[in-house]
Amino acid sequence: EREIFDFKANLDVISSQHFNAIHDEELVIKPSPKSNFYKYAVAASVVVLLGFFVFNQFGGPKYDDYNNFDPISLTVRSSDDSNLSKGEQSFNAKNYKEAIKAFNLILEDDFTNLEIQLYKSMALVETNRFEEAEILLRKITNGNSAYQNKAKWILALNYLKQDKESECIKVLKTIPQDAEDYKTAQELYTAHIRRGDEE
Repeated sequence: EREIFDFKANLDVISSQHFNAIHDEELVIKPSPKSNFYKYAVAASVVVLLGFFVFNQFGGPKYDDYNNFDPISLTVRSSDDSNLSKGEQSFNAKNYKEAIKAFNLILEDDFTNLEIQLYKSMALVETNRFEEAEILLRKITNGNSAYQNKAKWILALNYLKQDKESECIKVLKTIPQDAEDYKTAQELYTAHIRRGDEE
């Protein structure tokens, strides 16, 4: 009798555990197709917003993509001038601070030399001396020299490096079709328009 009693007790415990487990499984909420749709919609929204943020942060035109300055040649005309030689070598080696020093010495003797003023302005932009560069570049762009259009391009780059998109666009619009940098200027202008930078 005791064995039968123990057997019944064990049977009750086992059956109780089994039916409780089944009951718990029924209580688990199964995800409906509708809730899955919302999860995918939220995930898609996050991806779109992240993509928009990344494009705005990293997809816009950058100064370093356009400052491909050609090597300059100053000593062909006057091989005896050490300042010309130093300015040329420093500029071509991208040692713009030293180039500026050499250009300043040249301009002390010949302050009307627009070519040196142009190269100095390029070096000033490279060293983030934006206001000084703009003064020189405005002076050249307002004249009628052969360096006028090149100065406009460097002025646009000056604004680009400062993230002044609207000023950059205004200058880009003034670069004529016969200018050496017209094609690249149009590429930069188009890149701004695609981002919606134009006012």
